[in-house]
Amino acid sequence: MTEVTRCFEDFSVGDVWPLGSKVVTRAEIAAYAAQFDPREPYLSGDIAAPWHIGGLFMRQYYDTLLKGSSGRGSPGIEDLTWPATLKADEAIAVAAEVLETRVSNSRPDMGLVRFRFIVRNERGDDVMVGTSWTMFGKREVSDAVA
Repeated sequence: MTEVTRCFEDFSVGDVWPLGSKVVTRAEIAAYAAQFDPREPYLSGDIAAPWHIGGLFMRQYYDTLLKGSSGRGSPGIEDLTWPATLKADEAIAVAAEVLETRVSNSRPDMGLVRFRFIVRNERGDDVMVGTSWTMFGKREVSDAVA
């Protein structure tokens, strides 16, 4: 069993969690477009599809914050925008800012954390911004189960 290292109590309003960075290559963009977005071939791999950026974000979010946590899923995305483009061979930096926390009314063993997720290109432009809640188990409950 994986040790739980991050629980609801570890999140405070105003915290910013850096979720890492990655260079997104022309080959990755072209491969994604060929497999998942048939509208994109005209771009020749020069610009990442919005859902590709979403997938890149999710990989960083899982690897850096969710893996090994008491995460219990999400009730959904509140909003999601792609205000700028991500060009081939650019680096992205991903971060999660804690906007709000609250204990679940129906499940007191769990808390909800509302995040603003930001994916920024190396030019400093936000290429994806979203807001959603993630559910986490509370530490005293997680410790008792482990």
